[in-house]
Amino acid sequence: MRAYFAAISLGLLVLAASGAALSWDGAYYLYEILNNQTFFTPQSRYTDIVLEAPVLLMSHLTSNLSVLSLVFGLSYVALPLATLLIAWWFVRAEAPSLFAWVAVGTGLALLPGQFALVNEGQAVMFLFWPIVLAPLVRLRRAQWVALGVLAAAAYFTHPFAIPLFAAAAVVAILAVAFRRDLRRQNGIIAVALALFAIGASLRFIQYRSPYETDQMSLGTLREAFGALAGFPLLALCCAATIGLCLFVVPALIARGTSAGGRVSALRLIELLCVIGAALLLLLWAANPREWMGEIAYRTWSIFVTLPFMAAAVAEALRRSRRARHSLADDWPHRRSLALTVSLVFLAVSGVQGAVYARLTGKLHDAMNRTRYACLSTSSLPWLQESPLNHWSTTAHAILLQGRAPRTLVISDGGNCADARFAQGVSVAAWLPPTIHGGWFDLSGLSRRLFAEQQGPGPTGCQYGFGAGWYWTQEQDGTRWHWMPHRAQLRVVLAGGRPLVTLRAVVVSKPTPNAIELVVDGRLRARVAVASAGMLKLPIARLTGGAHTFELVSHAILSGGGPALGFKDVTLTAGARGHAAECEVRP
Repeated sequence: MRAYFAAISLGLLVLAASGAALSWDGAYYLYEILNNQTFFTPQSRYTDIVLEAPVLLMSHLTSNLSVLSLVFGLSYVALPLATLLIAWWFVRAEAPSLFAWVAVGTGLALLPGQFALVNEGQAVMFLFWPIVLAPLVRLRRAQWVALGVLAAAAYFTHPFAIPLFAAAAVVAILAVAFRRDLRRQNGIIAVALALFAIGASLRFIQYRSPYETDQMSLGTLREAFGALAGFPLLALCCAATIGLCLFVVPALIARGTSAGGRVSALRLIELLCVIGAALLLLLWAANPREWMGEIAYRTWSIFVTLPFMAAAVAEALRRSRRARHSLADDWPHRRSLALTVSLVFLAVSGVQGAVYARLTGKLHDAMNRTRYACLSTSSLPWLQESPLNHWSTTAHAILLQGRAPRTLVISDGGNCADARFAQGVSVAAWLPPTIHGGWFDLSGLSRRLFAEQQGPGPTGCQYGFGAGWYWTQEQDGTRWHWMPHRAQLRVVLAGGRPLVTLRAVVVSKPTPNAIELVVDGRLRARVAVASAGMLKLPIARLTGGAHTFELVSHAILSGGGPALGFKDVTLTAGARGHAAECEVRP
């Protein structure tokens, strides 16, 4: 099994090196840990303390965020690797064939959610594999200690531990009936796991939040199905077929030579399914749009894992001595299968890691290129169809820049034009703005943001896309801005009373249509629009300062969605014949 664990270890190292631990919620975790110089344990998930301790200690030795991000990633890949090693340690002497279920259940079934390393919903699945296997084999003293540590860790990891503790207790009770030689051991395990299940239930009732309640609802399951649908679901079907073959083959081997042809056929099906799952997941991993919502896979992780756990238990509790011997005969093939699955894990992790490293490099380049202190993700169309399209990208962007960042990236549908920086920088919607920060020095960034927002820029006129814009689409090198019904432009002018004119190419989905332009709450113009055409609106002579331009679509699509699209949007300000083009803020 050295080759298996070498491939899994290498795959996990690739994830750590590519910055997978900063994907989705992970970036915000690391930002909070460093900025407040303490552990971050949302929803009272105290297992995170163990995983966060190395990076917190390292932050006292270095402020190099590349090093700290790597340490953070290595801590989070250590958990799945440790649990796989413990699962193998439990079964290797007595029932090594059972490890094939662990290999397929984690290496294929959970693979579409593995890149989101900071993910307690998936982590608890890894923790429970050794716990479920424990009643099926005879435990030595050191293994009892490991079992206790794993149970305690799972208890503080995620509410999924409640049904998993209950299921594992049922496994121990079944093992009491089927394994008379292990009755005392499994009686103790059954009682302990039942107590853990009760304790976890009481803890959930005491500490539950609206967030956790919502995450376990049917509505959330339906919403999260998008992370499962498509290539991951097809790959999961392949994994289920492999599991079915694994379960049937020992029974056929027990029949003797008469079933040799069917055994060979099933093993061929296994191989084809592994190849099929590999191809499907490699295609999925190569396209960041396919896995931009991977974090939601955690909601389904328990449902894709339990069937493999149940199959391992059913196989281990077979009464037939001949069936148990056939499992031993099947072990060389299962060991090869586990190795093949580990290579699939390595390949998919490598592709995802390379794609994600390219995306984060692209974000870093965008921050380096802009001369503004604020950059909105809505101005980066490529980002909106990638895993970086997440509320935590604001924190991620700070981590990419160092302790004294120069650019704030506003994510999750926000924009620089609508943001207010008088009180400082807010890294997440629920955090109060701060001027100075903590471990991170945000004072320089706060000053630049405030000054930039108050001034009209070097041209004497600047504008940005404000609230109401549906999305930004890049097509053939041209950027389209879409709006459903109402959308705003935030304009800042220098002194004087320049004539402001808006020009754009406009496309209307509902026809006929008309566009109304409201400036600072006052209707300034109303123009009829055909399906497509050039829009030119001389607005008015406006005083210096900040102004709000609101574009209103007279017609609305009955099913919702964007009604108007604008490209080549330009705003000019100045005297007739001498107007200068306003600068657009990203």
